[in-house]
Amino acid sequence: MNGFNDKDTLYRIIVEDVQLEAKRLINRKLTNKEILKTKKLIEWGINTDLDTILDTAILYSIENKEGQS
Repeated sequence: MNGFNDKDTLYRIIVEDVQLEAKRLINRKLTNKEILKTKKLIEWGINTDLDTILDTAILYSIENKEGQS
């Protein structure tokens, strides 16, 4: 792939990712009800602070690129 399309996905979280983290964190998989709650909280967290996440990632990327010259 030579470049990115404006509609390309940059990051995704799938149920398997959440279940692996749950297994590591609480030593069991989540129930469907817990997955739904987790999904809502992830969405809330991303929507609440997406600007900070994007700003930090962009600025860090620029700083790293300039620092590697």
